[in-house]
Amino acid sequence: LLFRIPARQPHLVQAVFKGDVDEVEELLSNGSPEEVNYQDAERRSVLHAAAFCGFHQVAALLISRGARVNAKDNKWVTPLHRACSVGYEKTVEVLLRHEADVNARDKFWQTPLHVAAANNAVSCAELIIPLQNNNGVSSHRDNALMHFLFCSLVPTALCQMVELLLQNKATCNFFDKRDRRAIHWAAYMGHTEVIALLVSHGAEVNVRDKDLYTPLHAAAANGRLSALRQLLSLGAEVDAPNASGNTPLHVACLNGKEDIADELLVAGAHSSALNCRGQTPLHYAAVSTHGAGCLEVLIRKGAGVNQQSDDGRSPLHMTAIHGRFTRAQTLLEHGARVDATDHAGCTALHVAARHGHDLLVGSLLLVGASCDLHSSSGMTPLHMAALGGFTECCRKLIQSGAKLTSRDNKGRTAVHYAAFGGNPETLELLIDSGADYTSCDSYGRLPLHYSVGGPQQGCLSRLLYLGGAEVDRPDSEGLTALQLAASSQDPEGRSLAALLSQGATPCLRDHRGFGPLHCLAAAGHPMSLGAVMLLTMTVLKCFARRTRWCERGWSGFPALPCQALGGHWSCLEALLSKGCLEVDATEEHGWSPLALSALRGHSQCVRLLLQHGARTLVRNPRTGSTALHVAAALGQKECLEILISSANETSAVDVTDNSSKTPLMLAVLKGHVNCVELLLKSGASVDLADESKRTALFCAAFSGNERCAHLLLKAGADILARDVLGKTPLHIAAAVGNAVVLASLLKQCSDGDGCDALFDAQGFTPLHWACQGGHDSCVNRLLKHSRTNKFYGNSFSPLHCAAFAASLAGWMLLLGQGVLLLLQVLHVPVSALHAAAYDDSVLCLQMLLKEGADANTADYRSQTPLMMASRRGSCKTIEALLEHKVDFLVQDQNGNTALHHACLEAKAAVATILEKADFVKLINMINVHMKTALHVAASNGLIDATQALLLKGADVLALDMNGHTPALSCARSNEVAECLALILAVMPPSS
Repeated sequence: LLFRIPARQPHLVQAVFKGDVDEVEELLSNGSPEEVNYQDAERRSVLHAAAFCGFHQVAALLISRGARVNAKDNKWVTPLHRACSVGYEKTVEVLLRHEADVNARDKFWQTPLHVAAANNAVSCAELIIPLQNNNGVSSHRDNALMHFLFCSLVPTALCQMVELLLQNKATCNFFDKRDRRAIHWAAYMGHTEVIALLVSHGAEVNVRDKDLYTPLHAAAANGRLSALRQLLSLGAEVDAPNASGNTPLHVACLNGKEDIADELLVAGAHSSALNCRGQTPLHYAAVSTHGAGCLEVLIRKGAGVNQQSDDGRSPLHMTAIHGRFTRAQTLLEHGARVDATDHAGCTALHVAARHGHDLLVGSLLLVGASCDLHSSSGMTPLHMAALGGFTECCRKLIQSGAKLTSRDNKGRTAVHYAAFGGNPETLELLIDSGADYTSCDSYGRLPLHYSVGGPQQGCLSRLLYLGGAEVDRPDSEGLTALQLAASSQDPEGRSLAALLSQGATPCLRDHRGFGPLHCLAAAGHPMSLGAVMLLTMTVLKCFARRTRWCERGWSGFPALPCQALGGHWSCLEALLSKGCLEVDATEEHGWSPLALSALRGHSQCVRLLLQHGARTLVRNPRTGSTALHVAAALGQKECLEILISSANETSAVDVTDNSSKTPLMLAVLKGHVNCVELLLKSGASVDLADESKRTALFCAAFSGNERCAHLLLKAGADILARDVLGKTPLHIAAAVGNAVVLASLLKQCSDGDGCDALFDAQGFTPLHWACQGGHDSCVNRLLKHSRTNKFYGNSFSPLHCAAFAASLAGWMLLLGQGVLLLLQVLHVPVSALHAAAYDDSVLCLQMLLKEGADANTADYRSQTPLMMASRRGSCKTIEALLEHKVDFLVQDQNGNTALHHACLEAKAAVATILEKADFVKLINMINVHMKTALHVAASNGLIDATQALLLKGADVLALDMNGHTPALSCARSNEVAECLALILAVMPPSS
């Protein structure tokens, strides 16, 4: 019923359900006006009930008395939706006459026309369509109107509805979100008349959805033979692949549609078509639930029974996966190769044994399948069956002569696999058949090692009973079965109990020095931990092992750090409650349990350790760090708070490590604001310095954390504190480029001190460092501050620094302050123009020249910017200087011209200079050593430069101060040059 339990509903609702017009009218006349719009818990109105029951007279009466014709329930369904769902056209007519909204949508975005189409309410649809805005309107799921028709079981009414929609201009090729058309649904449901109608109105027979399924795929999937034949007759592509490469024949075989497969093959479908995985329809027929008939049809039509897919599997492999016994026999009878291997080297027998299909295993063995073939990993079918614990498969393989001694690539036998698989019956069968349970694999592990930690203890118990003497045998890494059991996920400790009861020694350690206690502590099994610890103490007392023993237990036993690192506080409590371990013992890297707990943020472990006497200030011998340092550096606020509150010394919060760093410095450096706040509230000093004399404020300036810097400044941190290089936090913030922190620091910077207070040991100011790093925002802030906009200090000015950083914006800011005029007055050894030329900052250089800088200015070595650029090979800079008529003939203090400098190592610069300069005067100029440019180029092996100089007429007979020509300059030393000159002097002239 539409309304649940009508008897409990108001009298008006009950009267509506009866369809009694007189009673409804009487109740409306005697009741309140609001009663006509009564709604139940699901917001369904009285008009919904009348529409659902088809009482059109009652509906008309309700509307006339004020019932809302477009009222919606909690699913947004209107009375018109209800009337269309049951096909009451008279009720629909009444509702439409009273302006019911034909475009109203429910929560699934369906209109009344959708509902009418889905329920084959043809007469209702005829009434709605003339009023509908768009007959192809889609629902919330993008299903067009005709898509709702194909759940109908009444083909006649369905055809009428389809014809009606098509006559009213419904789009037959409209698609949903998966691009499925109406013809897909018609083919899937097998409505042949509808298919004919759709095709006659332009529907495409081979149209594809998003997964590239055609209508033929849909008909094949649902076994609609008539629809399939009709589509084929209409020209449907018989071998059309979908997105996975599956043809309709693949789909038919996958769904076990034998008659469809036969029809497709008759129509010319390729029986060996490959999908994207290289699988044929026969692969699908071999593996699908109902594919036996399809398999016979395909074989009868000549499908290849040995066709392998991309992973190398044949149809016989596919039958072995799911144990298709009958189909496997059919394939074998028609020539399937029984020992064909896939890419993993597995035969069908391997696969059947791995999945435990004993009937198929027996069948394959009867036809001659080899039971000793090895896969790529070296596994035989017996290994596979033993791993899965399939006893019957193992029995049949052993009876067929499978070798019990066969090993895989890692030396494991079937007994190893059976022990790991955990089925005691399988293990018992192998041992009773003569398998060696004492053999080791390549890692030195016995089957006993593989049996521990599993859900079943039968294999372990059996092996312990057979080989108790081997219980302490280690593998190649020194691990015993007890250590492996301790490391396994066995919280109840059954494997441990079994091994200990057979005399396993709990004090043995592996090659890393770890024993069962270490493994167990890290795994976090407190119940087993107590048992092993108690037995360890007993063994130590009875046999007096060489382990150092004291009243409290082992000194430096590292199981406690392992446990602290794991954060298993319950296990940690079990260890500490026995009082057998040193609470401050350190592991191999020097960390105490307290530090490791703080490292991972295990606050419960921290509390527990402190309650048992752990010292907060225990240092790591390598770094000098304490648990406080670790908690602060990692941002573990809760642990840090516990450690601070438990510290006995008031100065503990300022403890330093080997580099004199405090917890506050580390917290600031990593940007852990909550830890910084906690440390400052606990009295941490803000002005303590590390070994480089850097305070916490230096760390804030470096990390760029504004909140940390604000907290430190609020606590009174010294903004002018200096490190060993004379730098202040201002220098650091400017050098790193943390403009926000720099702004906070500048706010605290007063004008009381002299400008020299901001010089570092090299005379550099924060402005120098900001320019050097190319941090334009920092440069801007510094220039705006009265304390930092001075240009005194190191003669290598901020303008030089900006040139090296190639910061055009920085140059603009500096030039706006008149720096160039100031530098012309000061004695500057190297001009900013030199710096720009050296760093090939063409834009900066052009700006300087535009501002009036002298292109021929010389530095302290009498070198011009042109010489600097020539030496560096900066052709663009040379060209920029040439545009300002630079003097080529200027010589430095060694007599070298720009051409000499270019010939030292810069090949391209030589060509640029020779092309632009007056080479007649320049080319043969000599330096103080009487060397020409040709001498320099030849001595440096610059072939292209030498060739260019010769083409321009360089003098090949010019002599330097040693009397050597350019040719002799090629010699590696003066002595070699003299020898070469002597030889040339006595050589006869060539003819």
